[in-house]
Amino acid sequence: MTVDEKVELARRLAASVGVKRNEWMRWAQYFKQRGNLDDALRLAEYMAGSLALRGDPKSAARKICDGVRNHLQELRPLSTAELNEVFGYVGRWLAWTKKKEEERRRGGERRGRGRRR
Repeated sequence: MTVDEKVELARRLAASVGVKRNEWMRWAQYFKQRGNLDDALRLAEYMAGSLALRGDPKSAARKICDGVRNHLQELRPLSTAELNEVFGYVGRWLAWTKKKEEERRRGGERRGRGRRR
């Protein structure tokens, strides 16, 4: 898989999970330590059902689990190193989309300012 293909897969995966970058990176770090996609998915599934977690981390775990499972057909053939690379790109996409969203919001606030008649 070329770098461009990995980046495109990461973009689709980031759009699919739609979680905060920190939540994604926490899960990706677990995958990196374990080196096993099934184990990492089991962790996300466990966290999504955990009574000990607050709502946001629980919801993020569910979104990660669902989003990654939706792309398993594309992810399974990749090596552990390639998966780590793709998951790193996902983190970058999540950070970039958040920054773009904040800039868009700030731009909207500025438009409302100005001289009053």
